[in-house]
Amino acid sequence: MRTVEEIRRLKLAQLESDLGSLRAVAELTGIDKSQLSQWKNASPDSKTGKPRNMSSRSARRIEELAGKPALWMDHENLIFKDGEWFVDEYSRDEQAFDEGVADGQRHNYQVKKEEPSNVSTASFQGGMIPEISFVQAGQWGEAADPFQPGDAERWHLRVEGGENTFVLRVDGDSMTAPMGFSPSFPDGIRIHVDPDQRNPENGEFVVAKRLGTDDVTFKQFKIGEGGRPYLSPLNPEHKPIYDEFRVIGIVVFAGFSLR
Repeated sequence: MRTVEEIRRLKLAQLESDLGSLRAVAELTGIDKSQLSQWKNASPDSKTGKPRNMSSRSARRIEELAGKPALWMDHENLIFKDGEWFVDEYSRDEQAFDEGVADGQRHNYQVKKEEPSNVSTASFQGGMIPEISFVQAGQWGEAADPFQPGDAERWHLRVEGGENTFVLRVDGDSMTAPMGFSPSFPDGIRIHVDPDQRNPENGEFVVAKRLGTDDVTFKQFKIGEGGRPYLSPLNPEHKPIYDEFRVIGIVVFAGFSLR
């Protein structure tokens, strides 16, 4: 089975073919052609040597501007049939996300169609990921296996991210945006964090640990003057963090649990 990163490269190549050139994709999405080329070809990062992968935020932007349904970039088998979008081989729904399902069990959820007022049934089948504490998250990457089976009190269906993705419950209002602004992450919302993605783009949301402390925080990654990165809250009543920090993982999904 292909990874999400591989599927996104294939879908980018498909868009290039549909539109006639990568330049046309760049003009449609507003993303630099060289950046698109690096994603499509999995060009190695000059610092880490790892392939440059498209972020979930960029994938959602491309889908929206290209008139594709949500998650089209992430699934090979998203097809349009009988006036509805369907995803083969995968299933998910809000109840599955909240309660969890056993491997192989199928559920339905809704994916936006090209018409904004309509939705259609699609399906997803994913593994389970643990909800852990910010303290446990701070230990991620500092031990060979910081998470032991049974440590999680709750499990969630994996919606985005790789197999090591975990869930955190947001505590406090530092990431609650002013009224009328989006996105916003109010107290109690769950975020899915992929620790295998640690090279955020400017504006992406991350969980990070301040160096020399045990402080783990959820903030927006920003690049300031002189290229210096810092952590920014969405709530203007909270101050940005300019201390040195280590990115634990990029936030790839957020949603409320109804229970």
